[in-house]
Amino acid sequence: MGFLVIVIAISLVGAWQYRWICDDAMINFHIVDNFVHGHGPVFNVGERTEVYSDPLWVAALIVMRIALWFVPLGWSALLLGLGFSALGFYFAGRAIAWQNRGSIPTAWPVGLATLAVIPPVWEFMTSGLEIGMTIAWIGASYYLVVRRHSNVGSPTRAAFLLGLGVLIRPDLLILVLWFLATWFITDQSWFMSTTQRVRRFFLAGIFAFSLPVLYELFRMAYFASLVPNTGLVKSATSLWISQGLSYLLNFFNPYWLWIPVGVLVLLQISRGFAVRDDRRTAFVTLSPLIGGLLLMGYFVVIGGDFMHGRLLIPGLFCLLMNGSLNLATRWRIALLVVIAAWVVVCASLLRWTESPLLYTTIGDERIITLGLSGVDHPITQNDFASSKWFGYGQQLRIGAEQYAPGRDGLVLGSNPRVFVALPSHLPPIVGGRNGLGNVLIAATRPIGQVGYAAGQRVYIFDELSLANPVSSHFTVHLRGKPGHEKVASMAWYLARFGTPGDAGQLNRYRRISNFEKVLPADVVAARDALACGELRTYLRGITAPLTPRLLVSNVLHSFANTTMKFDANPVVARTELCKPH
Repeated sequence: MGFLVIVIAISLVGAWQYRWICDDAMINFHIVDNFVHGHGPVFNVGERTEVYSDPLWVAALIVMRIALWFVPLGWSALLLGLGFSALGFYFAGRAIAWQNRGSIPTAWPVGLATLAVIPPVWEFMTSGLEIGMTIAWIGASYYLVVRRHSNVGSPTRAAFLLGLGVLIRPDLLILVLWFLATWFITDQSWFMSTTQRVRRFFLAGIFAFSLPVLYELFRMAYFASLVPNTGLVKSATSLWISQGLSYLLNFFNPYWLWIPVGVLVLLQISRGFAVRDDRRTAFVTLSPLIGGLLLMGYFVVIGGDFMHGRLLIPGLFCLLMNGSLNLATRWRIALLVVIAAWVVVCASLLRWTESPLLYTTIGDERIITLGLSGVDHPITQNDFASSKWFGYGQQLRIGAEQYAPGRDGLVLGSNPRVFVALPSHLPPIVGGRNGLGNVLIAATRPIGQVGYAAGQRVYIFDELSLANPVSSHFTVHLRGKPGHEKVASMAWYLARFGTPGDAGQLNRYRRISNFEKVLPADVVAARDALACGELRTYLRGITAPLTPRLLVSNVLHSFANTTMKFDANPVVARTELCKPH
């Protein structure tokens, strides 16, 4: 236990040195603010689009926002992430101790020691994202599986906790199913009469999936979709293996992860081989290794992410957490020396030194955020006061307050690169046709800081589609930066919220806004597409007042809404959406 405490302390100290809040976390913060102000779990007021993929994490932030209203949300998210991460390390260590109880000599959790010194793990233990909660769930889930193998603990509580993984991140369904399979195969209590076994099987399934199924029904009725908008934008079911391998190498190579991963995989396989006579015990021993490979393999297959290492951390934690080592033989002592040497070198020297340029395939978002904010540890809104992204959001908030109440305003300009050239004042504001209850409508690409600073009276038209219910359905013809491939042109912006006649004035601001020239004909085509078929039904489902009839309609149309795809070119999209059926 003493060594485990030291490992947890090292991970927390490292994470504290790297503490920060990323732009994507502020997307959730904006959603939390909208929720506590009575607008629901939405990014833009009046438009029910699921812009988050981590509902349980968002729920935790909402609880913190309400219970600790006097604490900045950035600090609440940061401390919550640290606390959950510590729990994950603790439960993983307890799982190792349970498997080795009574063994002499002591098994040292060297896998956890390895995880505790990897810089990207430090970064995302804070960051405001759900990684800490994910680590806690993985560690606690495996601990319960190990205990159930010995027929210890409540099976219903274990099933319920395992099912929560889907609500932390949809891709954790891989581990949910794998851990459940491990439990069902190895739990000693399953070997009873057929009737009792079937009864327990279905009871466990009910407890595991009741809450996820209820949330899915809510998603279908409220958001009119089967998956979050983030899943549509990031093409979570498409294959891009070459980019995924690049993402893996981008994470493994700078920290020489091949060394500890190779050693720890060998140790786990050797332990499984040592208990091979008891197949169920061997299966439990190797379960996290296999689960980690499955989860990491999934992200490699779909192309990874744009944040250095982020999406591989949960899989790596699962892969390595059960790696333990005793000093019974000389070769084990030699392996311990190798791991210890790597731990010292990684903790003190190994860093990713690639220049983190904006809008490349993979970037160091923390360095970017530090550069924008001008402070070493940006956490609160005050820390982001010097950020040009946050500053643009503040300008929009002021513009919304100054614009005449009771009418919608359309900002004739876009600032996807406000970090390069930020106008000293907003571009002209003309009358917009919104109808969503917002005062000001603005297009931008960075939406986290901008949206959080802008507040509830500004509608953010997301050009990169994460919060855009229309462009998230674009067909991708050319792969690029993961999650940033579906770009909505300003023609779609004017089609939804302006008029074709606004194109001329909008084009005057192309120099500072960096978008392609808008043609009135494209605006007309986009407006026609918005009024056709499935897209029209979908937009009505997420913007019209909620009634029992609309809720039922949303559920019935959720499959078609999710699978709907059309071209980013407005003229082509009109042809696809408005063709007779």
